[in-house]
Amino acid sequence: MAAMLTLSTDQEFQLLEITTSIPTPNQPSQFSVLSANVGNSDLRCHKYFWKLCLSDVEENISKNIAILEPDIVSFQELLPYSKCEDYPTLSPTIICSHYSFDTHQAERILGEKYTIVCDTQLHMQCIAVKAGFGSIEGCPISETCFSGKTITATNGCDENFTIFSVTILPNNGERFDVVNVHLNSRKQYCRSAAFEKIFDENLLQNPRIIIIGDFNTNLLKASDNASKIILELLDNIGPGQPVTNLLSVHHTSKPPNTFEFGWFKTTLDFAFSNFLNGDMIVLGQTQDTDPLDGGWGMDHFALYGVFSQME
Repeated sequence: MAAMLTLSTDQEFQLLEITTSIPTPNQPSQFSVLSANVGNSDLRCHKYFWKLCLSDVEENISKNIAILEPDIVSFQELLPYSKCEDYPTLSPTIICSHYSFDTHQAERILGEKYTIVCDTQLHMQCIAVKAGFGSIEGCPISETCFSGKTITATNGCDENFTIFSVTILPNNGERFDVVNVHLNSRKQYCRSAAFEKIFDENLLQNPRIIIIGDFNTNLLKASDNASKIILELLDNIGPGQPVTNLLSVHHTSKPPNTFEFGWFKTTLDFAFSNFLNGDMIVLGQTQDTDPLDGGWGMDHFALYGVFSQME
């Protein structure tokens, strides 16, 4: 969600690495999934559309992902090189001071262990797969491709928000689709219109699916028309197993917040699947977990889970 307010930029923060022990895959049939909206609510990131523009925050996210070693990663609100070209800087605190046209932020965060595919529009959303787990159809292993099957932009809607999908080919198990969702934060119509295009434009190529990301609406409350349309579409994906919400709301007395800014707290990030057993926890919100950004930087909390596949 694009933040309208910003944190004070003259404060000093000690960014910390994840130290808490969390579940990891311990069977060949299991794999781990991470979804993170890495945007920054800092004045220095204003001109970069609130994307991940701060060097120390990027470094800490990278360190913590190296600790988690997720098999699948879904990113929203990455900072592409094109935005650095628009606003060049020599400040070492800003990523653009050491960005180059032949690298992408996802590559710096994840390293050579991952195959990365980003959306075809602005390359702000990416899906990555660890080479030891499998590959992404149409992209060479350990390379970065800007070829994700991306919905067409809806007239009158901000192109910074989009949806795209890839097909993942696990080394063990059947192929499945992952849909990376980043919906409009201001307009209901743009949220529902974009989500409908998952089906109208055939982003789903396989019966096994994961739909994950920042929905920019609280689907647990479904208090607006866009949320109701999205939930209805999820309920009617078929055929096969029904799609279920993987966020571990049933293990807590109240739903975990995935977005906090000042007094405003809500649940905007979700994961749905029709073939996975397991739960998503919210790093930094679920008890005994630490935030992906080390305690400051992101305005969302990341989702993480370990899953096994249904027979």
